Amino acid sequence: NRDSITSIVDELADQSYNDNRVRQLLGRVCMKKDAPVTSQNLDTIIKIFQEDNKIWQLQGTPEKVSCGYIIRGQNKLNTPNDLITTIDQKIPNSFPCQISLIEDIFTNERDSEPTGELTKENILLLLNKDFTPSTGPFRAFFSLIALFTILLYCIESYGGNPQIESLLNTWNSGTGTGPGPTIDEINRFNDRLFDLALPIIIIQVVHQIGHFIVAQRDKIQMGFPSLLPFVNLPFLTLQTPITSSPPTKSSLFDFAFLGPFFGVMASLIFLVVGTQATLAADATTMQDFPTLSVEAIRFSTLGSAIIDSLMGGQGAITSQDPKTAILFHPFVIAGFSGLLINSLELLPLGSTDGGRMSLTIFGRIGGYSIGGLTWSFLLLTNFFFTESNDLLIGAWLVNNVVQNDPEIPCREEVTPVDLVRSFAGLAIWFLAILAVVPLDALQ
Repeated sequence: NRDSITSIVDELADQSYNDNRVRQLLGRVCMKKDAPVTSQNLDTIIKIFQEDNKIWQLQGTPEKVSCGYIIRGQNKLNTPNDLITTIDQKIPNSFPCQISLIEDIFTNERDSEPTGELTKENILLLLNKDFTPSTGPFRAFFSLIALFTILLYCIESYGGNPQIESLLNTWNSGTGTGPGPTIDEINRFNDRLFDLALPIIIIQVVHQIGHFIVAQRDKIQMGFPSLLPFVNLPFLTLQTPITSSPPTKSSLFDFAFLGPFFGVMASLIFLVVGTQATLAADATTMQDFPTLSVEAIRFSTLGSAIIDSLMGGQGAITSQDPKTAILFHPFVIAGFSGLLINSLELLPLGSTDGGRMSLTIFGRIGGYSIGGLTWSFLLLTNFFFTESNDLLIGAWLVNNVVQNDPEIPCREEVTPVDLVRSFAGLAIWFLAILAVVPLDALQ
């Protein structure tokens, strides 16, 4: 009859809506088709609540979704953390699933009360506890490409040096009948590449140390990091997947914040020290320096301001012809590129560090909206910020393909981060905006 058909249509619509919410707000890594959450797993949890009614007061029937089960109800313990701790104590050690307490991201307009007000409360999610991404071969492939782009970036940085450019042209234009490059020339050129590649790598290692500190403190498991290749920079980021749920939003924020914070600080140190070393170098020493074009420097308002102020004042470097290649100590090139790399990682998109921070401050629904606005802004830069469209549009493209999924759920995701963390996040976002917005855009 008509009522039965309507009921089936509504049920299919709800299932489709819930599946979309899982993909948009929880990520595809939660949708384990090869290891789904079973009804037996659900029965284990329900039995715990039925045997002890002082833990979670069940409301309605658990709902099957593509990532597991939604268990609606009310926390009967003092705090959300008490709830998660108590459930963990009662679950067998061999249990393959976990419980996460999150904001209700599934309620839609058709679930509203007669008054028209939506009833959105916190819910329990029963999930598979294995969040290992299934893109291992692709990540290894991207890392190999990124190693090549690092080498290419270093070679191009030295290519603007007249002496080294002449040497490279001599090697490339040989007819095969004359003498090739000597061992000493090859070793000297390799040493120069190493002088630039080493600080670039050190900055990213410092970034990873920030993640590692929080991961060790909060027992967060990390997957093997992978490099993402990029244009105009050595690479885009060293992507670090989280393979076990952080305990709280505050824990996830600390993980996301400390990595790029350490990376930005290390980049600024290399940039300042390298600029001072450039000013102190004599003409003979500078013959071995790499170069950075004025056009590239103007990609970053913050980077431009620092270099100009240390090299003689406003416009000392950036007022020159954009195609001019300026000789700098390798630390300057590494610090400048590191500043851009870490700032692009702070874009509030998907599972970037910026996306993780946005999720913790604004919630999953709010973070998704912020990501959409950022996505649109980066796309529009192709039409307005012509000086840096390769940089920002490249970041938009790579993040849209590789890091577009949100971070996995925390175990307890309803307690908001404190004001100190929120202000710290806003402060580093402001710094990142100054770093990735081109100089001309703010003039």
